[in-house]
Amino acid sequence: MRQSVGQLVKRSPAPVSKSAQNNKGAIAQIIKGMQVGENPTPNLFISNITAWGGATKRFRLVYDGITAKRTQLPASKVIVTGPDGYRQVAQLVASKLNRVVGRTIAFYRIQAPGGSWGAEDNGNYVINLRRTNAGNLKLGQFKVRINARDQDGTPSLPTPTPVSY
Repeated sequence: MRQSVGQLVKRSPAPVSKSAQNNKGAIAQIIKGMQVGENPTPNLFISNITAWGGATKRFRLVYDGITAKRTQLPASKVIVTGPDGYRQVAQLVASKLNRVVGRTIAFYRIQAPGGSWGAEDNGNYVINLRRTNAGNLKLGQFKVRINARDQDGTPSLPTPTPVSY
């Protein structure tokens, strides 16, 4: 059935899965004093790292169904782990609140291991939301895939092995 222009259509909410119901409780446990919608789910937005340099990596978490002030967001509960024992608490640097659509966007930053991203940092990095009693909630991951290069930026070549005839 077609709706005329300007007529609002109310849709039934999609059924909520068990994992989403569990996440709702987990998020409510982490973010105190917020208004929680029917199905709050943090969505991770991050890109992979494929180039040398840069001291930090920024990413954002979009909390749909949640309206929270910056002071209510989990500033010390977003943990990033990676190769060689890398573990860092992500720093909350900014947030945007949209009460109309019930969404909070939180912007986070982590420091590169050793001060800048390089081939030695290659691997998978996992972003978790630390929960009080129920373990961590995995939000997603990003990859560092940087080609080995010399410091001047030229590709590294393997050292030739002498051959005797």
